[in-house]
Amino acid sequence: MTTQFLTGLETRSATPADLHAVAALVAAAEVHDIGEAFLCADDIQVGWNRSEFDLDTDSLLVFDGDQLVAWAEVCGGRADVTVLPTWRRRGIGTELLAWTESRAAKQGPTNGRLTVGQTLPNIAADAVSLLTRNGYSPTHTSWALSLPDEVLIEMPQLPDGVEIRPYRPQSEERAVYQVVEDAFNEWPGRVPLRFEQWQTWVTDRPNFDESMLLVAADRGEIVGVGLGLEYEDEGWVEQLAVRADRRGEGLAKALLSALFSMFRLRQYTRMGISTDSRTGALDLYLGLGMVVDYTFTRYTKEL
Repeated sequence: MTTQFLTGLETRSATPADLHAVAALVAAAEVHDIGEAFLCADDIQVGWNRSEFDLDTDSLLVFDGDQLVAWAEVCGGRADVTVLPTWRRRGIGTELLAWTESRAAKQGPTNGRLTVGQTLPNIAADAVSLLTRNGYSPTHTSWALSLPDEVLIEMPQLPDGVEIRPYRPQSEERAVYQVVEDAFNEWPGRVPLRFEQWQTWVTDRPNFDESMLLVAADRGEIVGVGLGLEYEDEGWVEQLAVRADRRGEGLAKALLSALFSMFRLRQYTRMGISTDSRTGALDLYLGLGMVVDYTFTRYTKEL
């Protein structure tokens, strides 16, 4: 249903047919804010495919006639809001912020807490100011890093009995999920994912390639996981996890080395990964010669 928003603007829920229009909006905003597009249509599609996300009630589009000028969605305490740069400073972001809070409150607590938050690039000063003025506080920092062309990452010597290889789709999917989930659940405040939710984020992605989901296996037992994703102009390490009792053996470096080698064989000149302050992994990546391209901060508000 289309409704009035600010004067002269109308809103409605998103539909699957709006995917590429939303992706174009987000790309325009990211190019303006950080110099390049970071998300793509596949990334947005994965979010829309979540079983707990209802596109009809959890998304909102803002139009000036036929032109999409803003987008918002919220699910599981996480909100995303984007306003076209030429339409900022007109109150649209403020209205969408209020909508995300209202919608998050209706969705109810996540992991025992009723909160809502957004992740913003640190250089987006206006958006950061809007959130902090409305009671949001920084909770953690994240970084997007890339590997310079001239940097080589050598494969470390693996412990006896350990090999790096692609996972076996028919028999190892749940074991891979468990290693990733156990590692990520060490982060304070993280909301655990069910196996089916992990599948949505990983194996059901439009750009998933099973040959790029690597495991560190010790005599058949999976103790580490690395997931690479291919984008138009970049190879991206989406997940990297090592079982707690097997850290310090070079398995994370070995998985990274294998993925970056595969990206280079596929002619990618740009390769990256992201991490945040809850993982303690930033120094590992910097020590390997990677450089920080962008810094983001998560802002959260108790409702």
